[in-house]
Amino acid sequence: MHYDAPGATAPFRPRTMNEPGLTHLSISVDDVHATADRAIEYGGQIIEDTDIGVALFLKDPDGQLIELLPVAYRDSLPPKP
Repeated sequence: MHYDAPGATAPFRPRTMNEPGLTHLSISVDDVHATADRAIEYGGQIIEDTDIGVALFLKDPDGQLIELLPVAYRDSLPPKP
């Protein structure tokens, strides 16, 4: 989402993962590190201490947390009801 009207957004504040509401987006991708590198080209920032090799978090230019997971993770989830 993009709010370009002056005063349309609240100032950024860090959020913890256990707060109610949206704290991050989780996205399954073919190549976690290639996707993260591409996100950096668009102003994203990898949160280095979250890189566990197969998954990581990054922040978009607005500070929103995004979790990149491999497609294998998505494929391992139980079927939707």
